[in-house]
Amino acid sequence: MSKTVKQLKLLRSIKPSKEWSVTTRDLLLSQIQSQGVSQAPSKMAGFVAYAGDTFATVYESTFGILFARPLRLMAALAVFVAGSSSAVIFAQGSTPGDPLYSVKQTKEQIQVAFAPNPENRAQLEVSLVDERFSELKVVSGKELSQEVKNEQTGALVSEVAKKLSSVTKSLDSIKHTSEPKKAAEIAGYVSKKAEEYQKALAASTGDASHSQKVAQAITKIDETKTKALEVIVEKQDSAGIPDEEVALQLANTIKETQDTVQKIRVSIAALEDEAQELVAKQQEAVKVLAEAEGLLAKKEFKVILFKLNQSKGIVSELNKKIQTKQTETKKNSDGQDKVRAF
Repeated sequence: MSKTVKQLKLLRSIKPSKEWSVTTRDLLLSQIQSQGVSQAPSKMAGFVAYAGDTFATVYESTFGILFARPLRLMAALAVFVAGSSSAVIFAQGSTPGDPLYSVKQTKEQIQVAFAPNPENRAQLEVSLVDERFSELKVVSGKELSQEVKNEQTGALVSEVAKKLSSVTKSLDSIKHTSEPKKAAEIAGYVSKKAEEYQKALAASTGDASHSQKVAQAITKIDETKTKALEVIVEKQDSAGIPDEEVALQLANTIKETQDTVQKIRVSIAALEDEAQELVAKQQEAVKVLAEAEGLLAKKEFKVILFKLNQSKGIVSELNKKIQTKQTETKKNSDGQDKVRAF
């Protein structure tokens, strides 16, 4: 008992960090503003339940690690008295447009913020990407007006791109981690899921704004997969990944990039004034990829990655120039139409 008393005294002397205080304050303020203090007791009860569950999550990730079981039980009892966790449970299956979706998002943000290590953070962020795609499938199947559906799917696609950026950063942080097998496992999962992500986005429909968001998200998928391959190559020896497995993943990526470069050639040919500069750049990408492919048998994986990144840089540059020329062509065409009409 005396040990518990000493721990309680120690707890009183601990002050929360600035980051913890700001996160918790913003969470409570956002929920108060969204729910409203004068609403029905049932909604306020939901807020209290969510606040209690949030406290439990934060506690287990911070103070719960520091103190013995009696204190954790006391905290759990306080949360139970404050209210049930039904609001958070119901929020878990929510999608954009549902009343509890903001609760779900806030909980996810707190979980990521208090992830105990880079590997857990990366794994959690990857699971959130999967969750956004699950939500996208649900929303696409809902009976909604086209305007509302475009708004919700567009928001989800933008969120996918945002989450993928976070995954890319987390993958970069675990490249030199002390847990090579865990890092390689996460990177391998991302690499294999990339194609599935791209197909899911390509299947989603919407207005012009939606299509633009899809294109941006697909670019993020490609960047994330490239980073995942970097982790796999970096961790190959320490994680015991067979050469054949690494070579297969790189070969698939080379093939995908070659297909993209071929499509770019078609886009260049479709331009009214086919620029030789663009053709030369496209041929440069073809050459670089052929060199990368030739290195597979030699197992020069890091050099292959370098050449893949080089080719992807050329592809990005070509896409921007093609888009600029297409825009210029459309403006000239519109201008001619106006002259004829005049």
